[in-house]
Amino acid sequence: MTRRRAIALLAGILAVAAIEWFAAARAYRSKISDDDWAALAEVVAALPADEPVLLATPWLGPRARMELPALASWTSAAPPDLHGVARFHVLGLGDAWHEALDGELDGLPAPTHLGETRAGPLALHHYAQAATGQVLEDMVDVGARLQVQDQRGRCSGRGPWRCKGGALAVEALEIDYRPRRCLAARLDDGGRVTVRLRDARLGAELRGHLGFSDFNARLRSDAPVALAITIDGALAGRFVFTDSQGWAGFRVATTPGVHDVEVELVTTVSGTWQGVRYQGRREHVPCFELRALAEAGA
Repeated sequence: MTRRRAIALLAGILAVAAIEWFAAARAYRSKISDDDWAALAEVVAALPADEPVLLATPWLGPRARMELPALASWTSAAPPDLHGVARFHVLGLGDAWHEALDGELDGLPAPTHLGETRAGPLALHHYAQAATGQVLEDMVDVGARLQVQDQRGRCSGRGPWRCKGGALAVEALEIDYRPRRCLAARLDDGGRVTVRLRDARLGAELRGHLGFSDFNARLRSDAPVALAITIDGALAGRFVFTDSQGWAGFRVATTPGVHDVEVELVTTVSGTWQGVRYQGRREHVPCFELRALAEAGA
């Protein structure tokens, strides 16, 4: 390379660096001050506990969860979806919504924007969703009311549950690149676990999701699982899931009232393939959640 060409190349690199510096300075010219966070913290602290705060600017997450404890709650950090949430709030830096939140609607229409509260460059947008009903029961949250057994008998504990053929526990896992809080089943190959909730308050539907953790295990296995829902001893729905479906939703219509609900999960293989060898460790972990929802407006 000649000296003249080297000088020209260096000048080009410096020019690109200068353009990027100028663009970054314009993009981030609005700084978030401690006073902005403090003002917003007062607003968020006054919100009802059942109104989660979500993010329209995802990269704000680490700082926002430090400054606003409500954003570190499970309803904000790892929600199953937005069904059952009549009012919620979205924090953004120049953003009122994010495309990732479209998936959380899971079939619901776009919510109604009620306004915003500003604190410097930050904005807390307020939303209402009239098309959803109240959550009456949530298997992830009822804990000691669940009765769990596998194919070898009753499992011990009240969460986590220890079984002869594995274990069941409420965990927060990475599923389809997002955190989800669900009932994780770590079972032997061909294992089966049954989760029973007696005297459950049911409304218009049972709605749930199932997905697999984690990224590395999903690369090394695509083994399916089967899930069946029984209400008062009668089969209400049967589903088969693979990890290619991500955080896969399912639902069954229900009759309002008090009923016994049972979920049976059956695995095929729970291990993973490392090259040409099969590793029998319980690494390909299915995790599910299930909620009973009232009809909208009920």
